[in-house]
Amino acid sequence: MKTISADVSVSFKKQLCFDFSYTEGGYSWIFPKGHLTHVGFGTRPDAFKNGEVVLHKILEDYGFPEPLNIYRWTYPLFSSPELLVWKNTLLIGDAASLVNPATGGGIYNAAQSAYLASKAIDSNLREGRPLKLYQNMITKHMYPMFYSAKVFDCVLQKNPFPIQFLRMIKPFIVYLSKTLS
Repeated sequence: MKTISADVSVSFKKQLCFDFSYTEGGYSWIFPKGHLTHVGFGTRPDAFKNGEVVLHKILEDYGFPEPLNIYRWTYPLFSSPELLVWKNTLLIGDAASLVNPATGGGIYNAAQSAYLASKAIDSNLREGRPLKLYQNMITKHMYPMFYSAKVFDCVLQKNPFPIQFLRMIKPFIVYLSKTLS
């Protein structure tokens, strides 16, 4: 995913706003950030054209002033299981590629992975259980959602979906067979 966002010096009166009309395969957002408002959008790199122009269009359409700061990020979408535990290091959120491959959403996944990491760390400190428990929890509780999202994303995308679909259907079927048995 590629994103661009900005802080503007006005307070946004609503809690949160998502808009899917500014970019193909992504979305824009507006949310309060203390006395500022955070505005941005994200999409796949191939659809991320003229990012700053689109950002300024969003700001103009919603009546916001010129931005105070502009931020740019690129982060990986989930594509396949990753090694999340190495020695005493646990990867969470974007660092672990725990970003929904269909929506690009990652905030919930970051919080969920941090929660699971805290459980694994607590279990390690209290009971001496290996930190690899975290990898197992992510595999059980989060990867199924990513596999499902990947399959559905393949169906919804304009890409030659049969090849992508075939790449992802095997882990999805394995997950279903384990879940249903």
